[in-house]
Amino acid sequence: QHQQGRSHGRRRGTGHPDSMTRTRILVVMLIAATTGLLVVAEDAREPAGPLPVDDRVLRFVVEHRSSSTIWLARSFSHLGDPLVMVLLAIGVTALSWRWATSKAEALVPAAALLVGSAIEATVKQVVNRPRPPVAVHLLHETDPSFPSGHATGSAAFFVALGLVVAPRLGNRAQQVATIVALTVLAALVGLARVVLGVHWFTDVVAGWLLGIACASAVVLAAEPVSVAIRSRRAARRPSSPAVRYEDP
Repeated sequence: QHQQGRSHGRRRGTGHPDSMTRTRILVVMLIAATTGLLVVAEDAREPAGPLPVDDRVLRFVVEHRSSSTIWLARSFSHLGDPLVMVLLAIGVTALSWRWATSKAEALVPAAALLVGSAIEATVKQVVNRPRPPVAVHLLHETDPSFPSGHATGSAAFFVALGLVVAPRLGNRAQQVATIVALTVLAALVGLARVVLGVHWFTDVVAGWLLGIACASAVVLAAEPVSVAIRSRRAARRPSSPAVRYEDP
């Protein structure tokens, strides 16, 4: 029974040896992603234009893109479209509403998407970075380039989804595979925007970093809320009536 309780605690809690380890990892993710974003944003505000790595990556992509890579890029780019992401968030929230340990946990992926999108829209206006030359665009885009909204939204949503779903899976291999698969999916959405010529590479990197930061922050914020909700529910449950024994 003791062993069964320990296993149940791991499944409900974190998938890591203890919740403190999970919290430390999330804090490290948040700090590292935020620091990286600030560094990239500072470089992106330089008036000299795109960074050397942006020119090199864009030139390589434009010279080597083919009809098949363009088709794949369009497909992954559509996956990160705002409407598609909103529909995914609604669907995931509805599906997870039943099995989530708390309503706060069920809302995590959608909340991460909302927070990431709001910050991304603000940063776009602050940095106000021009997009790559229109000659290489395969889609029509007119708003500022930094950071990539598709990269931000997909990273925030899919990373948050992985952080919520993975702890509920049966073993460590399944947990790692789930997080890796969802992270790769977000990465492909971002890279698709470079292939389509509508973003510089560092726009996408910044979007990934912003998305990871938002996912980590929302998961960190949701955990104490979930604990508080469970504690409040437990306190409201009526206690079992005491059994009285009377002498005959």
